[in-house]
Amino acid sequence: MADDMENDLGLGPETEERSLVGPPNRARQSERARLRATALVNRRLAKGVHRPFLQSMHRFQGSMTALRQLHEKLTPTVANWPDEIMDDFKGAIQRYPMEQQQALLKLAAEALPGLLRGTLIFREIEEKGEEGETEAEASGEAEKEDKVADAWKLVAEQMDGDMGAAYEVLHLLYMKSTTPALDQTFHRSMLISAVAALDVLLLELISNFYLLHPEALGNEATFTLAKLTEFSDLNDARTSAVEQKADQIVRKGLEGWMKWLDSQGIDLKTHCADFKNLAEIIQRRHVAVHNAGRASRVYRDKIQALTGEESEHPLGETLRIDSLYLGGALDELEAAGNLLTGAVWTKCIKEAEEVVNFELYVRSYDLLMAERWVPAACICSAAKKRLKPDDDLYLIHKVNEWLARKRSGEDVEEEVKGWPTLTLNTRYQAAQAALLDDFDELEQLILKCAKAGDLDLEDAWEWPLFSGIRAQDRWQTIVQAFPRHED
Repeated sequence: MADDMENDLGLGPETEERSLVGPPNRARQSERARLRATALVNRRLAKGVHRPFLQSMHRFQGSMTALRQLHEKLTPTVANWPDEIMDDFKGAIQRYPMEQQQALLKLAAEALPGLLRGTLIFREIEEKGEEGETEAEASGEAEKEDKVADAWKLVAEQMDGDMGAAYEVLHLLYMKSTTPALDQTFHRSMLISAVAALDVLLLELISNFYLLHPEALGNEATFTLAKLTEFSDLNDARTSAVEQKADQIVRKGLEGWMKWLDSQGIDLKTHCADFKNLAEIIQRRHVAVHNAGRASRVYRDKIQALTGEESEHPLGETLRIDSLYLGGALDELEAAGNLLTGAVWTKCIKEAEEVVNFELYVRSYDLLMAERWVPAACICSAAKKRLKPDDDLYLIHKVNEWLARKRSGEDVEEEVKGWPTLTLNTRYQAAQAALLDDFDELEQLILKCAKAGDLDLEDAWEWPLFSGIRAQDRWQTIVQAFPRHED
């Protein structure tokens, strides 16, 4: 029973070999890739020291996949949720003629937000210049009061001079000005969760490192006699010391992460798609949690210190998190998390190189299938550097990186044209033709691959590289050339 379960989880004996170029049947292929990678884990060390890293990587990937799905499925729904405050506003003015309603709606959209920004319209300023209040502060409060009076007057003019009704409408608009849009609230919570997933991943990676190399803790861990009595044995105390150390590092934020990674010879700037974007994403998460999403001095100072560039957002500006920003943030965090896992994993266990390479391949292909071009290209580019240029997996990453960059809008034509493929397997010649959209040449090369057995039908049907030719009428003729076989 245990053996069956391990096989089901991909932790048992290795399954059949497969072509890594353009995975075949999607569900079956993804499973095969994971079976191969996790089987290698099982073979490497009987004590299973790989397993914590593999599990941390998969948990992070699962979290990012779930967040991406929530983003894609719920964002359109959230955008269409009714705005209850504006519905109440429209209800309050519907007894007036249409012309006045239109004027009030225009005021609500254009003039009033600026007048109400930064004001507290229900706090009475009983005395100006009272004890402890500077002249400048008194002047500022008076200016805010004047703005409220101006807004009140504008609304009353369109409501037949009814100051009471105008006040109620102004109240609704003030509430509108202080209530975040529903989509902003949703996207902000998603960003917080995504950065938290990276936090947890780093915490686990650092903990795994010190558990394997407890001597690296040095003499930092100290416990009181009372605390020591809580531990069952030395291993329990060591685990507690590791947890404390990892927590201290992660709590120091991006600078703390970078310092620890540097001490292990890992440069965060080379383990992400765009470090400046990553730094801004993490700092934006901080102000979303601690400063109601507004640019603070700390935010601006951190951006300057980390990127060497002054923030484009002035002090106090609300940092919007729209669907486009969230999508980019998920991509950036995805790339960084996977690459950092691979780097720390192989730093801890030299024999993990092959396992990590396959895991990065599996994830990069999953991202290609999900059309997440930026993290796919980033992981392929970094994974390629871990391999020899004549390695088959290196060539696969090379092709898939070009594909991802091309699909994201980058011009890769000259690079692809300069790739010498005549001495390579025909499937790579076909890949080159596909990247160049040379469909006539691609058709002949796929037929040649099919005849020689260099490309499976499942590969041809699924690999995103061939999506262009699959959309053409000629494709039905091409697939007939592949040999049929029963699974």
